Amino acid sequence: MSKDLLYSTRGFVPNEQAATPRAPSVASTLSTDSRSWPPPSSVYSTPELVHSQPIAGVSPPVTPDTARPFYHAPPTAIPLPPTDPAEELYKHYRDQLANVTDIAQPITELLEAGVTPSQEKVVAALLARLAPHTINPQRRAAYLSAVRLQAIQLFRGNFDDGAWQAEATAQPHPRYLTSRSVNISALLGSLFQVGLFPIEDLFICIERLVSAPPAFLKLMAVHALVVHAGPESCAGDVRERVIALFNPVFDRDRETGAFVWGPTEQSDLLVRDLMEMLKGYFTSDNMSAIREQAHA
Repeated sequence: MSKDLLYSTRGFVPNEQAATPRAPSVASTLSTDSRSWPPPSSVYSTPELVHSQPIAGVSPPVTPDTARPFYHAPPTAIPLPPTDPAEELYKHYRDQLANVTDIAQPITELLEAGVTPSQEKVVAALLARLAPHTINPQRRAAYLSAVRLQAIQLFRGNFDDGAWQAEATAQPHPRYLTSRSVNISALLGSLFQVGLFPIEDLFICIERLVSAPPAFLKLMAVHALVVHAGPESCAGDVRERVIALFNPVFDRDRETGAFVWGPTEQSDLLVRDLMEMLKGYFTSDNMSAIREQAHA
């Protein structure tokens, strides 16, 4: 037997000893996914192309009848990083504010989004982030002014035009977290917390809310405003003014001894919580002043 014949028949197996051929798998038959790369060598006419790298964006051809060579390990799929919805929203409004002539429209859109439950802090933080990075220096003042004016208009549209009374009538027992009036106040407190709503405007809103007559919905709104504004609303030389603003809320009825703004169990709890919260804010400011004097 010649050496050439020996080499050419080395892989030959008689029919009676041949292993039962495997049928191609469903995945190898139907898949056209690029993850089936590299394709079998029979696709190419020259051996040197078998190990060629795929062209980006082009799926390699697949031959359904041929199984993947055992020495070709399947590639490891590298997942794309997940998109961040907050970052996508920021980029959207950044580009919008950079290109629009009237910046009030996207600001109003964002403020309305902030009135939805549990979104006030998210929207306030987004508006604060947009202020220094998306508006050129010449428009920064216009942006800050637009945020302030649109926020005031949102508040007045609800509490000066009777919308809150319509809400109170429609919902005799309003829910704290879903009330539009409460959420508007919470949004303004959050805007103050991030430096987009001046304290003078905050006090004007508080004065409007605690004006007579007492109402449970307004009590919830002023409570939310103070909660979201934080201790900074009582910092510095504003203590006497804050006390004067809230005196009507903390007044007691001479006959019953109950808070004027807290005739029911729920309203009484809110008035007491508001009182304790303000005391805490004052204590926090006192401690800050003591620390400043100690480091002076």
